[in-house]
Amino acid sequence: MKLLRKITIFALIALLVSSFTGCGFILGDAEYYSAHWGSEKRGREKAEQLITYINNKDSAGIKSMFSPKNRRNNKNLDIKINELLAVFPDGLSEYEISPLVGGQCETESWSVKTNEESVDIFIPKMGANTSDADKYIVIEYTHINHYHEDQVGVNFIRYCDWTDEDNEKEIVIGSKWDSY
Repeated sequence: MKLLRKITIFALIALLVSSFTGCGFILGDAEYYSAHWGSEKRGREKAEQLITYINNKDSAGIKSMFSPKNRRNNKNLDIKINELLAVFPDGLSEYEISPLVGGQCETESWSVKTNEESVDIFIPKMGANTSDADKYIVIEYTHINHYHEDQVGVNFIRYCDWTDEDNEKEIVIGSKWDSY
């Protein structure tokens, strides 16, 4: 009975520690920490980079953000990028970059295999409550993939405009599946 109680307590402590620290703590992987804790900074950089390209009408710049595999596999990338640029004829002057940038870690042989992240840009700036935003851009990208470097970069950019119920618009550029 004492042994069962000790095992249960140990399991609960391990579960509690892992839920607060993520898989990197258990695995002792310093690279996981650097990938995880830099997510917000990288997300902001990706968002600012995309906004600069939109404002400069730089379709080649936007295309260069995508992973090599995504550029190779998506034949309509140029068409979709031009469609996105057409949505913002005067550029993007008012926006809010979401402070909540997500990350995901997979491990293999005790090292980070991939780290997939995303960032949201809300248009126009909605103030503190962005959950009601009807216009936004989502950028999803892979930051680390030791085994497939051609998958590092933006996976997809998704633009949604739901301000008019009868004329909803959604543009998806790239493919999430080209990051795996």
